[in-house]
Amino acid sequence: PASRIRENPVTTDIEGIYLMGSAGSLAQTRSSDIDGWICLPESRHAKLAKKVLRFEVWAKSLGLELQMFLVEPGRFKDASPTDHRYTPLLLDEFYRSACHLAGRYPMWWLAPIDCNPIEYEVIIGELHNRQIIDLESFHEFGPVRSLSPEAITSAAKTQFDQSLQTPHKSLLKLALLESYFRGASLFSEQYKT
Repeated sequence: PASRIRENPVTTDIEGIYLMGSAGSLAQTRSSDIDGWICLPESRHAKLAKKVLRFEVWAKSLGLELQMFLVEPGRFKDASPTDHRYTPLLLDEFYRSACHLAGRYPMWWLAPIDCNPIEYEVIIGELHNRQIIDLESFHEFGPVRSLSPEAITSAAKTQFDQSLQTPHKSLLKLALLESYFRGASLFSEQYKT
């Protein structure tokens, strides 16, 4: 009888999968690479790394340049300035181009535009306290922290290096970095508006 069937919920270490970068924008072309994030605890990254590499090799056999990055969402909030895997500029790019494929949604999508980090924490806490949201359904990447001149300069150097392979893409990214250096509001905030 059906009453004897036990439910065995499927559990997974993967908390979310996103496409980002040009795949989530108008800049995607037939020759563009595809960047993706697989979000899961950092303690599980090594366990999945070989499978991700095999998936990228399989995609290459189909003529697709696919790069999947293993990401620990909470690291963006606490990242040190020297941790190049979790920079505010990368988070800004994610927020302006992310395509949710599976799993949790970014908590940032719920926060109002232009709230400072303290207001952000209060608003998210209030949504949870009033039981409007279940925190387990969202990734807390946090808001984009302020962009230091050093971070912008470092990103510009990277784009100069990459400009030999992808000149048009690097030119667009350099123009964005220049606008940030001059004090323009974050593109992710403008997109959210």
